[in-house]
Amino acid sequence: MHRNLIIKAFEKAKRDIQSTKLTHLSTHLSDYIFEVSGEQYGEKSLRTYYNLATQNSSDTIEFKEYVKQSLSKFLGYKNYQEFIRENSENEKKQNIFFLKKKTTIGLILLISVVSFFGYDMTKKNCMVWNIDHYEKVKCSEEQIMKPVKYNEDMYHHLKKIEPNCDYPFFKPDGRENLWYGKSAKGELEFFTHYGLHPITNQTLNPITQYMIDKYICTAVSIGE
Repeated sequence: MHRNLIIKAFEKAKRDIQSTKLTHLSTHLSDYIFEVSGEQYGEKSLRTYYNLATQNSSDTIEFKEYVKQSLSKFLGYKNYQEFIRENSENEKKQNIFFLKKKTTIGLILLISVVSFFGYDMTKKNCMVWNIDHYEKVKCSEEQIMKPVKYNEDMYHHLKKIEPNCDYPFFKPDGRENLWYGKSAKGELEFFTHYGLHPITNQTLNPITQYMIDKYICTAVSIGE
């Protein structure tokens, strides 16, 4: 039943923060576990167990008591015992779900490959990172930075900024409005959109109150 618990928790996290990035989702769940139980449970462990569950691995998935109780509460149940009573899905339904999911991923990858090779390399169908934003370039042009395939969402919305305490860190519905990651030199950097760091290619993390208090508002107060 722990396998079913972690899958459902990640599915709810996707709806809550409107993201499909596993790092974002596992961080969200890790923060919730700490908030409810006062105990730390790393996002890497949650991500590892989720991958095992969705891959239908035969490896045992076993959570500590405070983790399964916290995840059950996250799903709206009073405790883990209530979660067990309310969830009696059989293995056959889970296998059908995983098969559909893998098929969908395969179709997306196939479409992406076809789209990539269909691009006209003489047009500005690529973009390159310039200090704090993306700029359109021809895919065939030589650049200091390696061009990447043009992404309209990243081009218009991903910017590097230096936020202060007045920045709207969260949207009205509670979703994150700022992401962070480390530069190639290990320095903390902040961005206005989720995705990959334009230089290191590492997944950006959604902002948390802990990061705000420790690295943004505190730093402003000390500077003042």
